[in-house]
Amino acid sequence: FYPTLLSSHSENVEVITQDELQINVVSSVRIRPIEDEVYFLHTRIGKDYYKNVVREDFRASIRNILTTYPINQISRKSPAIELEIKALLIERIKGKYLEIDDVNIDDINYSPKIQQEIEDKVTKQR
Repeated sequence: FYPTLLSSHSENVEVITQDELQINVVSSVRIRPIEDEVYFLHTRIGKDYYKNVVREDFRASIRNILTTYPINQISRKSPAIELEIKALLIERIKGKYLEIDDVNIDDINYSPKIQQEIEDKVTKQR
């Protein structure tokens, strides 16, 4: 028996934005083996397919997409960014017997300096 149900995996990734600011992004991906290709997945990659195939490509896809956005657009455009990350990840793991169901940006952690700048800006707008 080989599990073909969706599994969710989360990654915390440091990213430098287009405007050269550092953020930490927590993002998750839901994946599953393609049922008709389980034999090939098992014999060529193994049960630890997330660690062996998906993890590094997922992390790289997050970085590659988010570096094209300035920090002030990431939260606002996260649905479109999620779709871009998903599309890039699908391309990167093509032929690896896996299906990407969904990608989500779960949390964005700004550095203390950036958080303070945001708070200062909000305070000035009041």
